[in-house]
Amino acid sequence: MHDTFYIGKNATILFKSWDVHNVWSLILSALFWAAFAFGYQGLKFFRNYLNKVCLCKKYQNMSDGTAQKVPLKPHLIQTGLQAVQTIMSYLQMLVVMTFNFWLCFAVLVGDVLGYLVFQRYSFDNSDHCN
Repeated sequence: MHDTFYIGKNATILFKSWDVHNVWSLILSALFWAAFAFGYQGLKFFRNYLNKVCLCKKYQNMSDGTAQKVPLKPHLIQTGLQAVQTIMSYLQMLVVMTFNFWLCFAVLVGDVLGYLVFQRYSFDNSDHCN
Protein backbone atom coordinates (compact mmCIF):
# COMPACT_ATOMS: atom_id res chain seq x y z
CA MET A 1 0.00 0.00 0.00
CA HIS A 2 1.33 3.39 -1.00
CA ASP A 3 1.03 6.58 0.97
CA THR A 4 2.29 8.83 -1.87
CA PHE A 5 1.30 9.06 -5.51
CA TYR A 6 2.98 6.57 -7.81
CA ILE A 7 2.86 5.64 -11.46
CA GLY A 8 2.64 1.91 -11.90
CA LYS A 9 0.53 -0.99 -13.06
CA ASN A 10 0.08 -2.62 -9.65
CA ALA A 11 -2.86 -1.55 -7.53
CA THR A 12 -5.47 -2.99 -5.22
CA ILE A 13 -8.77 -1.28 -5.90
CA LEU A 14 -11.29 -1.28 -3.04
CA PHE A 15 -11.06 -5.03 -2.35
CA LYS A 16 -8.22 -7.55 -2.27
CA SER A 17 -9.97 -9.45 -5.04
CA TRP A 18 -9.68 -6.42 -7.35
CA ASP A 19 -5.93 -6.63 -7.64
CA VAL A 20 -4.40 -5.14 -10.77
CA HIS A 21 -1.03 -6.51 -11.95
CA ASN A 22 -0.86 -5.83 -15.67
CA VAL A 23 -1.39 -2.92 -18.03
CA TRP A 24 -4.64 -4.20 -19.58
CA SER A 25 -6.40 -4.72 -16.28
CA LEU A 26 -5.22 -1.26 -15.19
CA ILE A 27 -6.58 0.28 -18.41
CA LEU A 28 -9.93 -1.50 -17.99
CA SER A 29 -10.13 -0.45 -14.35
CA ALA A 30 -9.27 3.15 -15.25
CA LEU A 31 -11.94 3.17 -17.97
CA PHE A 32 -14.47 1.78 -15.51
CA TRP A 33 -13.71 4.50 -12.95
CA ALA A 34 -13.80 7.22 -15.59
CA ALA A 35 -17.25 6.00 -16.65
CA PHE A 36 -18.28 5.74 -13.00
CA ALA A 37 -17.26 9.37 -12.34
CA PHE A 38 -19.06 10.43 -15.53
CA GLY A 39 -22.19 8.67 -14.27
CA TYR A 40 -21.83 10.40 -10.92
CA GLN A 41 -22.10 13.77 -12.65
CA GLY A 42 -25.09 12.45 -14.59
CA LEU A 43 -26.78 11.44 -11.35
CA LYS A 44 -26.19 14.90 -9.90
CA PHE A 45 -27.77 16.43 -12.99
CA PHE A 46 -30.72 14.02 -12.86
CA ARG A 47 -31.42 14.82 -9.20
CA ASN A 48 -31.30 18.53 -9.96
CA TYR A 49 -33.59 17.98 -12.95
CA LEU A 50 -36.12 16.06 -10.86
CA ASN A 51 -36.07 18.75 -8.19
CA LYS A 52 -36.30 21.77 -10.46
CA VAL A 53 -38.46 20.60 -13.34
CA CYS A 54 -40.63 17.82 -12.00
CA LEU A 55 -41.14 18.65 -8.34
CA CYS A 56 -41.08 22.43 -8.41
CA LYS A 57 -43.46 22.82 -11.33
CA LYS A 58 -45.84 20.23 -9.95
CA TYR A 59 -45.95 21.48 -6.37
CA GLN A 60 -45.40 25.21 -6.83
CA ASN A 61 -48.70 26.75 -5.97
CA MET A 62 -47.87 28.94 -3.01
CA SER A 63 -47.05 32.46 -4.13
CA ASP A 64 -46.38 33.91 -0.68
CA GLY A 65 -42.99 32.17 -0.40
CA THR A 66 -43.85 29.94 2.51
CA ALA A 67 -42.44 26.45 2.62
CA GLN A 68 -44.49 23.64 1.19
CA LYS A 69 -44.15 20.00 2.09
CA VAL A 70 -43.12 17.74 -0.78
CA PRO A 71 -45.23 14.57 -0.93
CA LEU A 72 -43.67 11.44 0.51
CA LYS A 73 -43.10 9.44 -2.70
CA PRO A 74 -41.03 12.08 -4.56
CA HIS A 75 -39.15 12.84 -1.35
CA LEU A 76 -38.30 9.16 -0.87
CA ILE A 77 -37.05 8.97 -4.47
CA GLN A 78 -34.83 12.00 -3.90
CA THR A 79 -33.60 10.53 -0.62
CA GLY A 80 -32.71 7.23 -2.30
CA LEU A 81 -30.89 9.04 -5.10
CA GLN A 82 -29.01 11.10 -2.48
CA ALA A 83 -27.90 7.88 -0.80
CA VAL A 84 -26.66 6.47 -4.13
CA GLN A 85 -24.85 9.73 -4.90
CA THR A 86 -23.16 9.72 -1.49
CA ILE A 87 -22.03 6.11 -1.91
CA MET A 88 -20.68 6.89 -5.38
CA SER A 89 -18.71 9.86 -4.08
CA TYR A 90 -17.18 7.81 -1.26
CA LEU A 91 -16.19 5.04 -3.67
CA GLN A 92 -14.47 7.59 -5.91
CA MET A 93 -12.64 8.96 -2.87
CA LEU A 94 -11.43 5.48 -1.96
CA VAL A 95 -10.14 4.92 -5.50
CA VAL A 96 -8.22 8.19 -5.35
CA MET A 97 -6.81 7.04 -2.02
CA THR A 98 -5.09 4.13 -3.79
CA PHE A 99 -2.63 6.88 -4.82
CA ASN A 100 -2.22 5.28 -8.23
CA PHE A 101 -1.76 8.16 -10.66
CA TRP A 102 -3.67 6.47 -13.50
CA LEU A 103 -6.70 5.67 -11.40
CA CYS A 104 -6.77 9.17 -9.92
CA PHE A 105 -6.43 10.63 -13.40
CA ALA A 106 -9.28 8.43 -14.66
CA VAL A 107 -11.60 9.63 -11.88
CA LEU A 108 -10.64 13.22 -12.60
CA VAL A 109 -11.18 12.88 -16.37
CA GLY A 110 -14.54 11.17 -15.92
CA ASP A 111 -15.67 13.81 -13.46
CA VAL A 112 -14.56 16.70 -15.67
CA LEU A 113 -16.13 15.21 -18.81
CA GLY A 114 -19.35 14.52 -16.92
CA TYR A 115 -19.43 18.08 -15.67
CA LEU A 116 -18.75 19.36 -19.18
CA VAL A 117 -21.60 17.32 -20.66
CA PHE A 118 -24.25 17.52 -17.94
CA GLN A 119 -23.74 20.88 -16.29
CA ARG A 120 -24.02 22.65 -19.61
CA TYR A 121 -27.75 22.16 -19.20
CA SER A 122 -27.72 22.82 -15.49
CA PHE A 123 -30.52 24.43 -13.60
CA ASP A 124 -29.96 27.28 -11.21
CA ASN A 125 -29.57 25.84 -7.71
CA SER A 126 -29.60 29.18 -5.90
CA ASP A 127 -33.31 29.90 -6.21
CA HIS A 128 -35.39 26.72 -6.14
CA CYS A 129 -38.85 26.84 -7.69
CA ASN A 130 -38.70 30.55 -8.63
